[in-house]
Amino acid sequence: LNEVFRQRGIPVEVLPGAEVYALTDPALLADRTLNATPYILIEFPLTHLPAEAARALFNLRVHGFRPIIAHPERIPSVIARPQLLEELLTGQVYVQLTAGSLTGSFGPGPEKCGRCRLKKGLVHFLGSDGHGAKSRRPVLSRGLSIAEKLLGRAAARRLLLDNPQVVLAGAVLDY
Repeated sequence: LNEVFRQRGIPVEVLPGAEVYALTDPALLADRTLNATPYILIEFPLTHLPAEAARALFNLRVHGFRPIIAHPERIPSVIARPQLLEELLTGQVYVQLTAGSLTGSFGPGPEKCGRCRLKKGLVHFLGSDGHGAKSRRPVLSRGLSIAEKLLGRAAARRLLLDNPQVVLAGAVLDY
């Protein structure tokens, strides 16, 4: 795909990575990291935060991964009890917020939860969670605009540009 892009003069490079289920055996995840770095994008069920979430994150870290929790603001138990997420953010565990959550695309619960987590400094990345060209398009601009209003331009851009560059380089993201 990258070769096709180069041939057509499209200035895009596709890098390897995948969103993986958080309770997957870490021994099976070596080829699922972001750009072959220690960072791995994980997803908990969108129905609830499992009781074994902290243990799963610990196991990932023991195996050398740096977990990034994808869209926790959309999990009903985190919406109801945001401290559940805060308790998980220890020792190189990070959060990626879905930009559409900030705009209300996933409803008022994720919007309020996402904005609150953002203002508390508990978000490290802003992602699109895009699924296709027609449904759940990978649009970040509206969410970025809201993040800029809540945090200021520099802090919001850090979530969208600077922090992802640290991840792609495999460097340590300090918080």
